[in-house]
Amino acid sequence: MKNHILKIGLLLLSFILVFSYSQKAFSEALNKPYVHLSNPGSFIMNEDDLPFLAIDNKGNKTLVVSIDYSKDGTFKEMLNGIDTKTGKIKWSKRKISSHIKVDSDRGITYMYSTRYDKKNTITAIAADGKELWSNSIPEVYNQVDIDNRNGNVIVYHTRSDKKTYINIFNLKGQLVKEQIIDGQLNNIKGRYWFIYDYNLERTQVIDTETSKVVLKATSSDAYLLRDGTFLFVEGDYKAKKMKIVAYNSSGHKKWTRYVWGETNPLQIVGPNFLVVGTKTVSLYSSQNKLISSKDIGNFRNIQSDDKAVSYEVVTGENKLQLNILNPTNLEVRHSIDYSNDRLFNYYSGYFEYLGNHQYYQDNQETDSIELNYIP
Repeated sequence: MKNHILKIGLLLLSFILVFSYSQKAFSEALNKPYVHLSNPGSFIMNEDDLPFLAIDNKGNKTLVVSIDYSKDGTFKEMLNGIDTKTGKIKWSKRKISSHIKVDSDRGITYMYSTRYDKKNTITAIAADGKELWSNSIPEVYNQVDIDNRNGNVIVYHTRSDKKTYINIFNLKGQLVKEQIIDGQLNNIKGRYWFIYDYNLERTQVIDTETSKVVLKATSSDAYLLRDGTFLFVEGDYKAKKMKIVAYNSSGHKKWTRYVWGETNPLQIVGPNFLVVGTKTVSLYSSQNKLISSKDIGNFRNIQSDDKAVSYEVVTGENKLQLNILNPTNLEVRHSIDYSNDRLFNYYSGYFEYLGNHQYYQDNQETDSIELNYIP
């Protein structure tokens, strides 16, 4: 009986020791960058082409990074697809002064090249690096956008004649439409095109399914919420006095809200919108109902999407705090403190919150993208 009790005791002690060691190892792992997503050799992140997450229909994730790659005295503009779990480069493409647009829902990267043998060429690249198709375009079009309804890629350019020339390709690379419109195409939101009319000096919202003008507004700063509400920011940034005007999908005015700030105060967060003040952020529904408001002091670099609202605050000499908020109620999910040599090397560029205590961050000190865990 005593031997039996002794065996049980030793077994229990072993379990406790193993569990404690595992917890310690796991805790240490959480406090370290999981992997540095960087290319061997030196490279500089191109500020105009920040990283994107491409997620294909099977859930595979690729971090698409545009870089200026310098090694052994050579200089090449490269587009790299990086495995989001290991940090290893899955594929590389020569990038010739390109415009990059990523369709994250379908895992396709569109690269529009403007020089050399790839002049005026748009190329579709899958998340695994496979080239799906490539087409040349007769003119120098300088904008690329995606119709999220069907995956069509829209390439367009406004000329000096104040007309916009448009080519539309489907997912197979087939040219499905060529179009010339009066005015400057500024934005595309699904079925709606936001076009600035030089004669009227107004922005017109065109429903491409009916070819009808839904509404006209004096501002070119236009947004579309999920329920079909259009938001326009009007006013004088220098005077720090602006207003947000909302219209329904039929073009009728719903409401007006006056705001104050130094820059465009509006950000879209899921089905709602965020108003960024001088020291506060406020979350509103499409009906102009206040959901939550938060005092964030002397913040900077505020970013938002469907997964998070994030910003940084200087908390003292050589001290910086990154705050990640729940996008539905602005409650704090995580607060991460940086200091000394880590100060300003993080979060001054690209930031992507992934959920599950993970986020990507641009470390300018090591010229790398890091995947980090939050304890």
